[in-house]
Amino acid sequence: MKVELVRYTSNPKQLIKDAVSITMMVEAHDKIVKRLIKAGAESPLEHVVFTFKVSEVSRALTHQLVRHRIASYTHESQRYVKYDGGFGYVIPPAIRQNRELLDLFKNLMAECSRVL
Repeated sequence: MKVELVRYTSNPKQLIKDAVSITMMVEAHDKIVKRLIKAGAESPLEHVVFTFKVSEVSRALTHQLVRHRIASYTHESQRYVKYDGGFGYVIPPAIRQNRELLDLFKNLMAECSRVL
């Protein structure tokens, strides 16, 4: 798996305070923010954004991430991308450990690549 931080909120602490100020209609300070978080009012934290580029992972992993919606996602479309030079794939450890399965898996991936 390869993870790259692409972009992030430049002043997250101030952004959280601004969001709390809107909620409480008062100027927020650190103690108020901590008290709200302790109380489970975490929505002001959701304004802080980190954008990551994640690659070299399986389609099964990306499907689970998108399915559970713990964040916002944009991922490579398998409908619109042309894989002229073949495509990368992840070999599960159980297959990698078995030479016969590994050969079969690689042959199947090569066949899938030819079909595209």
